[in-house]
Amino acid sequence: MCSKNRPKIANYLKCYIILETDFLKLPLDEFILQCYEAGARAFQLRNKYKTARENYLIGLEIKKILNNKDALFIVNDRVDLAIVLEADGVHLGVKDIPAKVVKEKYPNLIIGYSCNTESDIRYANDIPADYIGIGPAFQTNTKEDLRPVLSKDDYINLIKKANMPAVAIGGIKGYNISNFNNIEIDGFAISSYICASKKPFEKVKEILSFYNG
Repeated sequence: MCSKNRPKIANYLKCYIILETDFLKLPLDEFILQCYEAGARAFQLRNKYKTARENYLIGLEIKKILNNKDALFIVNDRVDLAIVLEADGVHLGVKDIPAKVVKEKYPNLIIGYSCNTESDIRYANDIPADYIGIGPAFQTNTKEDLRPVLSKDDYINLIKKANMPAVAIGGIKGYNISNFNNIEIDGFAISSYICASKKPFEKVKEILSFYNG
């Protein structure tokens, strides 16, 4: 488990990999190492359609791959898995166990929270969450319970009201991140665009180019 200085958590979120392992065209270890070597520093285990046991075993493998590396390991939705895997954190939304309760019981667990409205932002501020995912930015097929797609003005408004780092999520591609020019976004959470690529190193570099020039 990698304990991080929370005020600096934004440094880890510039290219945040949302792992759906069924998408992978490479072995998991090769995929994660390519992403890491390219500069990705946060990995979230999502795998919506796998059992808890399957995700536990995959989580063990991810932890082994990231061992002694300067990266965050986050688990989506499942507080129980995050705890037994000794992950750095858990990412929660409006349908999950209340994030504020999780924060109170596990204060050392990094809490990410999904936001789509001003009400979500107020709740995230109240938790307080360590970072938020704001979206969806674009239409995406990786989630079935999609909330309304947000405009550029929506992002500007919600980020201004948030007290923590924010990443954009939902349909992010290398060719559409330019939509976030002049928006103070801390990072991009990306699933299929990178996970389904045979060259994840190049895709991560493409996303990070938003920040590197």
